[in-house]
Amino acid sequence: MADFIDDVINDKPDNEKTRKKKVRKARTIKTKVKLSREEKLRSKFEKLKAKESYIKSKKEEKIIRKHQNQKKGQELLNSLKDDNPESKKLREKLIKDEKFKTEKKKRNASLYFREWPIKMVKEVQKIRWASRRDVAIKFFWVIVFILIFGAIFYFADWGISTLFLYIKII
Repeated sequence: MADFIDDVINDKPDNEKTRKKKVRKARTIKTKVKLSREEKLRSKFEKLKAKESYIKSKKEEKIIRKHQNQKKGQELLNSLKDDNPESKKLREKLIKDEKFKTEKKKRNASLYFREWPIKMVKEVQKIRWASRRDVAIKFFWVIVFILIFGAIFYFADWGISTLFLYIKII
């Protein structure tokens, strides 16, 4: 192997790039142990089994811990079922605490992003758009309120100005 690398380095190709490529190739060549197809499949199968058992044990440990925390939380919640306001506050705090919340399902991010445009279209379709008649009625009522409040403020101004004239402030 070393002789091959030396031969590549000592060989003078046309340009520097090809020499570097040959050196890189020579260093990446490894001696491979050829396994039969059955041995390859058997090793893959063993790796998969080991991985599955590891994942399964981790999941079981996690589930056991969750159930223990939930049991402790339920015991605390059940002990605080009095009508006492202090126990109600404590109960609300415990419910807000993450340890005693119900399990949430994990979302698949790629699925979420694929479904997002469809959800947005459905939300837009839920909006009740105003018809021409509804807009006209709303506009009419706005004008009526403007007139009413205009009259109120006009008479209030007129009354205050006459009051100031009688008091002789103006």
